[in-house]
Amino acid sequence: MAERGAKGAIVTGAALGLGLATRLGQGRLHHRPLPDLRRRARRPSRRLPQKPTEKELTMTDLQELAEIEALKKVMAKYSRFGDTKNWAEFRTLFVEDTVFSFEAIPRANPDAPQAATIQGLDTFIGGMAEMLKGAQTCHRMYLPEITVTGPDTAKSTWGIHDLVKTQNCIFNGYGHIHQNYVKVNGEWKITRSHTSRLFVDEQWL
Repeated sequence: MAERGAKGAIVTGAALGLGLATRLGQGRLHHRPLPDLRRRARRPSRRLPQKPTEKELTMTDLQELAEIEALKKVMAKYSRFGDTKNWAEFRTLFVEDTVFSFEAIPRANPDAPQAATIQGLDTFIGGMAEMLKGAQTCHRMYLPEITVTGPDTAKSTWGIHDLVKTQNCIFNGYGHIHQNYVKVNGEWKITRSHTSRLFVDEQWL
């Protein structure tokens, strides 16, 4: 097939091909290389946060995690020793001058006050042992918020549901238990324990 040139001359397809090849050879037509998409794909995105590896965890981080686990065990023993009335082991969880306070506790009759504050370990355990004679109890702690505040100090807040069945009443308490701790001879001890209430349910028998 032929085409007419600018001056009316007949230009054949072969001549067109030859002219195109000549211009390519003279660099009039430039070929740009395609970008290497594979190389770009290998680059990590700067917008994505990088998760720390185990090697990046410092000894301080690991020690704090170990202390938090140790404090969880203190609360587990608090619940188990109290519900099984193992008062000898129960008292090992506290310092001698621990302060206990409750917005509402099980009581002997409807006219007795609900709130109580008790100072001193002997007074607290003696009163608990007397009040809970013949009673059935079940304490459940959950959703802990534990903060290590120093090398030998810590605090925590736990959700609590305590069920206490006595001869006179079935008591269900719901709320939170707040505790402070100090480390004594390498072991965590409770220095203060406060139980706040969302609500309580008392069924008098």
